[in-house]
Amino acid sequence: MVRQFFVKILAVLSMLMFTHSALAAVLKASVDRNRIAMGDSLSLTVLAEGSADGEPDFALLEPLFKVLNRSVGRNTSIVNGDISRTIKWRLILTPKQEGTLVIPAFELGGARSEPITIEATAPPPPTDSTDDLRVEMALDKSEVFENGQVIVTRRLLYGVAVGGLEMQPFELLGAQVIELGITSMKPPVMAGVSGSTKWLMRCFP
Repeated sequence: MVRQFFVKILAVLSMLMFTHSALAAVLKASVDRNRIAMGDSLSLTVLAEGSADGEPDFALLEPLFKVLNRSVGRNTSIVNGDISRTIKWRLILTPKQEGTLVIPAFELGGARSEPITIEATAPPPPTDSTDDLRVEMALDKSEVFENGQVIVTRRLLYGVAVGGLEMQPFELLGAQVIELGITSMKPPVMAGVSGSTKWLMRCFP
């Protein structure tokens, strides 16, 4: 009778330990975004909580994603005698093809993560440089007499950061042109324009 009682107690304890182990084994996967353009990258985080050893099979990613970088962090804490362990993997991925891609479910120590759907879109079209750079020209007078002079102003407007600016020499048929160089570089108050550079030329028809 006593022996049967101890057998039942051991069975209950085994069930409780199994239940606790099953609850403690948790595997979660998440991404920083679900929509990405080709050539761009996303961050995949896989978090394991419990006593599982090893690591998930990240080779499952290879058919659809290229792993650019991978890191792992481990943490162990003890609270009221209970030991808690977490392992976090962080992977930087870039898609290998367009369309609806799926990051597969990972398994570790009996735990399983949920699959994640990713939309990989075509890369954005290249920016037309003519939209970012614009040249304007102006004269200080509309009429000029022979041997007189006219001041020509060329201004380069740009909506992106530029450096090492260099303009082709200004030529005016039948006139002598004296380059006065760059006179100012400042951001004008204009929509879509972040800065400007101005050149002056003195012309003698």
